[in-house]
Amino acid sequence: MRIGVDYSFFYGSDEEKAELKQIILEQIEVMKSLGASVEEVTIPNHELTADVLFYKFKHYVNDYLKKTPETVKVKTLEDVIKFNEEDPDVRMKFGQAFLVESQNKSESLDDSKYHEQRANDIKCSRELSIDQVMAENNLDALLFVNNFGAALPAKAGYPSITVPAGYTNSGMPVGVTFSAKAYSEPKLIELAYSYEQHTKKRVAPKFRKIFGK
Repeated sequence: MRIGVDYSFFYGSDEEKAELKQIILEQIEVMKSLGASVEEVTIPNHELTADVLFYKFKHYVNDYLKKTPETVKVKTLEDVIKFNEEDPDVRMKFGQAFLVESQNKSESLDDSKYHEQRANDIKCSRELSIDQVMAENNLDALLFVNNFGAALPAKAGYPSITVPAGYTNSGMPVGVTFSAKAYSEPKLIELAYSYEQHTKKRVAPKFRKIFGK
């Protein structure tokens, strides 16, 4: 397998990024020992974004809320925003900029601006990004840490699969995510399964007893 990795997708503080990168570098060496070719690449145009998510979020949240029982008083995204504003210290701990941005969009997915944004999203994530870097480097898959690169193949409608890769010093689980072009699920499953069976990085969680049970 030929695998490409773009380290610009590592997010967090410098210390966090360094720890994650060290874990992934160790796993890349494992992949190489199993016969894979892993090289650093630059995924073009992945920073190009559109407002598709905001349109769809409003549309489907409103569609869901209007079907809830009468006892549920919030019936629209706008109601949710107003509800949160009633007790901002508790309900808006992390703000609601995402909700407000979505509320400012049209609810209809027939809106011409939505279709324009969606077409642009698909072109940028497929043709100008994933397709381009995979073709130029003759890759079978792209590798990301955790879900940090999940948005890009998701926009393209391309598959991804995540497998345990280890743990940070604080105990946070770390995964490697393999992504590729459309209809590559068999190849990704083969790749992920082979890596998983050779590494077995998952550690079963330890459950605490609650209320003496």
